Amino acid sequence: MKKILLSPYTKLVKEHHDMWKTLRKKGVIKIPLPLYRALYIYKKWLAKKLTVRAHKKTGRFLSLHIDTYTACNRKCNFCFNHDRFPSKKQGIMSEAMWIRIIDELADMGYTGKLSPYYYGEPLLDKRLHRLIAYAKKRLPLCFIQINTNGDLLTEERLLELIRSGIDMLKVTDYGNMGIPKDTPKSKISEQSKRLKYLAEKYPLYIYLRSWKEINLMNRAGAIFKRNNPRKNESCQRPSCQLIIDWEGNVILCCNDYYSDYKLGNITEDSIINIWHTPQLQKYREALESGKREAIKLCAGCDCIGILDKNYVLW
Repeated sequence: MKKILLSPYTKLVKEHHDMWKTLRKKGVIKIPLPLYRALYIYKKWLAKKLTVRAHKKTGRFLSLHIDTYTACNRKCNFCFNHDRFPSKKQGIMSEAMWIRIIDELADMGYTGKLSPYYYGEPLLDKRLHRLIAYAKKRLPLCFIQINTNGDLLTEERLLELIRSGIDMLKVTDYGNMGIPKDTPKSKISEQSKRLKYLAEKYPLYIYLRSWKEINLMNRAGAIFKRNNPRKNESCQRPSCQLIIDWEGNVILCCNDYYSDYKLGNITEDSIINIWHTPQLQKYREALESGKREAIKLCAGCDCIGILDKNYVLW
């Protein structure tokens, strides 16, 4: 029988239908299919429009990373969690601080991307579904995404996160990276099969990739020592993204692993005041004009700085 190729739209409609059937069967949702499909599409369209409009009008951030749990169960050699790097103070963000951040975002009418992870493995945090549920309740148009290695991802855990309101899990299959060398190959193979099964069954919620597909950056020159072709390129990250570490410090960039560039703390000042602080504005002006060498952290960074708004958002 000849295989029928589906158009992107037809494929999306089918994915919505299959996803709706699965979630109804699991008791995750009760709404009819047309409403499920309409809400899914309308929410993404409206959230993007409102977020970009707010950014153009007020210069407000498009996406936010919150370091809720610093530990990771892997030690990949292209990550700061590897033993070759000095360790930093580890910890877990308190739920009181999380609620404070989310409430302030709600008061701002924030509709952008929210990512409760940084360099740690978010699925190690057993509170994750509670954190996401509170965020979705207060920020219904917010796009909530986590990046995970998938080691702890089961169908049960995934459904718990979907019920809580997560929009996307970007799952990277790291294979044998960052784990003990004596780990059986059969275990690694089973992991890959499990992740592929979940990605195929829940395509609207899981984006699966191999670590080999990642464009590895040098993380401000710390991970790899190599020639930097972008040393004079503009960087917009501090103009679009906000990073809060587990102690409540707002830091310059996602590459500031050790929180060396603190711009303020959310327990002492509001998020919006810190976002508009003169020091951060000074950094933005230097980076947007291509003067990476004016900031020690950025001098050796080969991170792509010109960001597509859709990439930043979702």
